[in-house]
Amino acid sequence: VEMMKDLEERKILADFRYKVERKNFNVKILESEEAQQELLARNLAEEAKRKAEEDEEFAKRRQQKLEEEIAKREREAEIERQVKIHKAKNIAMGAEELRREAEKNCRS
Repeated sequence: VEMMKDLEERKILADFRYKVERKNFNVKILESEEAQQELLARNLAEEAKRKAEEDEEFAKRRQQKLEEEIAKREREAEIERQVKIHKAKNIAMGAEELRREAEKNCRS
């Protein structure tokens, strides 16, 4: 009888240990999964931040190129305007010289 009781207690104790170990194992699995999810979330956040920084840098470079292109076109337009003014002055000076030359020829 004592043996049966001892065997029964061992069985109950073994069953209890099994359940505790199984629970601890399940807790470790859950903690591991949570840690993996946290790591994944952190990686996704870092990736999103990196992507946003890259997009911002790309936008800055594009804006800078646009501003450089605008400045270049403005310089070209100013040069073209100056050339037209210079040509007009030369034409006016040439016409004045022709007029003077014509007056000289008429007097002669």
